[in-house]
Amino acid sequence: MKPLLSKNEIADLLSPLGSELDTDREHNPTEQIHIEAGRIDIAEEELQQLRPGSILATDTAVDALLELYVRNTLIGWAERIQIDGKLALKIVELNDPDR
Repeated sequence: MKPLLSKNEIADLLSPLGSELDTDREHNPTEQIHIEAGRIDIAEEELQQLRPGSILATDTAVDALLELYVRNTLIGWAERIQIDGKLALKIVELNDPDR
């Protein structure tokens, strides 16, 4: 388990994109991390019946690790923690880009 991505690993993760995105990055050098807790397959009919208060059950354990994605690339896993009453994430493992 690695505690952090190196600067080179971050650069490698971000580099496969075109020059248009590189230019945009110069003006706004931030990235979004998308957090995935699980997925649910649902029939279109059930989807149309969703209302406030509807419950969607998964087969994912409540304490399962969350997957972390940057630009649709899985970069690692984190556990949910709470800081000052707000959801936070504690990195548990980061992907080795050489695998």
